[in-house]
This record gives sequence, C-alpha cells and structure tokens, in this order.
Amino acid sequence: MRSGPAAEPVPGIPRDATGPVFRAPWEAHAFAMVLTLHEKGLFVWPEWSTMLGEEIKKAQAAGDPDTGETYYFHWLATLPDARD
Repeated sequence: MRSGPAAEPVPGIPRDATGPVFRAPWEAHAFAMVLTLHEKGLFVWPEWSTMLGEEIKKAQAAGDPDTGETYYFHWLATLPDARD
C-alpha cells in the first residue's frame, strides 16, 4: 500500500459528457498547478480542501456571490497559504 500525497484521493479533472469542464484555459492551469504542487508533496489534499474552503468562506463574507464563476480565483488566492 502506498502512503504519502500520491496515495490520497484527489479529484479528477472536472468533466461532462463532452470532456473537461473549465470556463477558460487559465482555470485548467490553476487546477494543474495545484495538483502538481500536491503531487510534489507541498501539501496533503485534505489540507488543501480545508484551506480552499476557508478562502471561499472569507470571499463570501466579503460579498462574493458564490455563482461558481469565481471558483478558480479562490484556488489561486489559496496558493500562497499552501506554500507556508
């Protein structure tokens, strides 16, 4: 049995019936950056999920409409916290 970051469940690429679902190429890049940093052992996925959830809650408290359009902005905003 493997242990470490690579053995933890991580989300696959978001898909629908026609393929990957990203609103714009930069969203795919944000997803790939975070996944790569996780695979390199910078953080474990549950830790990322917690940090991302906290970032989203903070944004919602500041007025983010939570329409889904800003989801990957939250990924980018969480990255500096993941480095610490």
